[in-house]
Amino acid sequence: MDSVRNSLHAVIRSLEQRFSNKTCPFISTGFKCLDDYGYLRLRPGEFTLVAARPGLGKTSFVLSLISTLCFEQGRAVLLFNSSSNKQKLTENMICHEAVINSLSFEDRTLTTPDWISITKAAGRMAEAPLWIEDSPSLLINEIEAKSAEWLEQACGTQGYGELQQLIFVDGMRSIQSEQRYVSRIQEVGEVSRRLKALARKLNVPIVVTVGVSEWVERPRANPSHLLSDLHETDGGLEEDADNVLFICRDELEANEEFAVSKRKIIVAKNRSGPTGSVYLDLHKQYMKFSE
Repeated sequence: MDSVRNSLHAVIRSLEQRFSNKTCPFISTGFKCLDDYGYLRLRPGEFTLVAARPGLGKTSFVLSLISTLCFEQGRAVLLFNSSSNKQKLTENMICHEAVINSLSFEDRTLTTPDWISITKAAGRMAEAPLWIEDSPSLLINEIEAKSAEWLEQACGTQGYGELQQLIFVDGMRSIQSEQRYVSRIQEVGEVSRRLKALARKLNVPIVVTVGVSEWVERPRANPSHLLSDLHETDGGLEEDADNVLFICRDELEANEEFAVSKRKIIVAKNRSGPTGSVYLDLHKQYMKFSE
């Protein structure tokens, strides 16, 4: 318990510092359409969900954010990923950065210009402050412990400020509690509450990808995505989240086989700003989003 007087002093000091240094109290995503309207701003202590059905670009969206925030801007990023090992994830990142078709790695059809692009991309990535944890299954207490250790040892010793650190978890489905629950919904509720608490405790943005119920693909009166469409939850997940972003197919685009597909980005919840929707292009072969 604390007096409001102390909170007021802290806010005034923060405002004075912000205006004198002309700094913003949030991290921009790098997507102008999201940043300019205030639809999605990554703030220290906030818990953000990126939701979609399988194959619509959750991981690609996370890679695009990491590319801008870590590789380009030099912010420290800790990525928990259970869907692939570090080598495969690094290959995907190279394709993303070098703008090379991911099939070229498997087909061994890389050209000389491809190798030049790979070399340049690898140079940028090698210097980036990115840490990866690729355990196939994640316990929430391990995420808590490893995040705190990373913040203290990796970030603390290198002088990263509160707007220079982010945590991403690609796959809510893989996070388990160390306790036993009767249902997965109860377990997700516990994991969600602890991720929210972790973001506040460490004062860093935490971004987590999550699935969407298959019901969204069936005809219904309201075709738009709703917070209740989040997978494996009875309402606790959307209540805990500060921001919820859905990645959807463009209803006007019938052919999903094109190399570039339109994706409708619906910001369904924004605790600190407006909600709305924008469109981005998904380059599937590069796992890359662009405007």
